Amino acid sequence: MIERPRAELEDDGWPELTDAIMVAAFEGWNDAGDAASGAVEHLELIWDAQPLLAIDPDDYYDFQVNRPNVSLVDGVTRRVSWPTTRMSVCRPPGAAFDLVLVRGIEPNMRWQAFCDEILDVVRALDVHVVVTLGALLSDTPHTRATQVTGTSYDQDSAQKYGLERSQYEGPTGIVGVLQDACVTGEPAAVRAALDTLSWGLLDAMLKAAPRETLVRVAGLTAPFESQLSPAYRRILAAVRMQAGAS
Repeated sequence: MIERPRAELEDDGWPELTDAIMVAAFEGWNDAGDAASGAVEHLELIWDAQPLLAIDPDDYYDFQVNRPNVSLVDGVTRRVSWPTTRMSVCRPPGAAFDLVLVRGIEPNMRWQAFCDEILDVVRALDVHVVVTLGALLSDTPHTRATQVTGTSYDQDSAQKYGLERSQYEGPTGIVGVLQDACVTGEPAAVRAALDTLSWGLLDAMLKAAPRETLVRVAGLTAPFESQLSPAYRRILAAVRMQAGAS
């Protein structure tokens, strides 16, 4: 599957998915250590996600803040890659449902219109659950488990997935705005809007937030640790050895 313009998809028809779940992460304010966006990228790789579409970046990004990149193709021609948000689809091994993976950069402007574009895709693909991932830096000792917090925006979903109701008040990022758009739209875009937030840099390496989310929401796990680079595995081994000696 080749990444296509949204207009083309609307003309030719969207792919038919089964019990689709959307998992989204955005670089920026809610993505300490690239833990959230890196986790979604990891899922794309291990589950061979197929490109679906890219949002047109012109309306949402300040290119003096998020600059495009120039690269050489075959050492001859130059290609410009624009910062944006991309979507892909996959079916995890052994699963009876499909995943829509959303990975991009927190937009610089027009957040409501940006969320509307994502919700258009949610409706077109009949997504019934949206899970957003985030990460914050925290003073987490290596001898203790890293905290992973899962919240839901409605009581029914909180009980179903064993999560807490969101009680946060204060400044928010695109993750919070997207979650709000999912549950307050007319009609409501999805049946459940869930948020998983991880704390600490060790968690950024292990990508525990999506693992916990997928266990609770979808009943499956992804082989995160087995896919870590040898350098990361050596760091983890040293940390665990020190933790055992403490």
